[in-house]
Amino acid sequence: MPWHAIDHHVLSCWNGPYVFEIMALRRSDGDDIVLHHVNYDHGSGILINQTQVFSILGGKLVQTLATQDYRYESSMAFRGALEQSSTFLRFPNNSLEETQASTYNDKLKKVERRYWRWSEQKRKFVPGTFRLIVAPKP
Repeated sequence: MPWHAIDHHVLSCWNGPYVFEIMALRRSDGDDIVLHHVNYDHGSGILINQTQVFSILGGKLVQTLATQDYRYESSMAFRGALEQSSTFLRFPNNSLEETQASTYNDKLKKVERRYWRWSEQKRKFVPGTFRLIVAPKP
């Protein structure tokens, strides 16, 4: 049966539009709404965006995941620019893989990966720990 919206959530679009996808993350027979690049924080020399997941729980739209997917920070303290960017990949076992690349002054510093899994007990997606994938040579 097709679904229709009966709830809403206001998003900050300070840094341009976000991107959304509808996909089955928790169960193969239920849709979740995945939003990428939702502005979370900004200021002088800093910009932070999030990936957010909204699920229908008890007939309501509930945020079940929120994590930084982009960070740009430039300051005198850094004497340069720090940038972190994440991508997400859905796996058939209803988990999400997050891969995060960190650069400093446009040079790759590290790439890390972690998995997000649905917790029925907590009624939200729970992150694993980041594991180092690539550490460039000095």
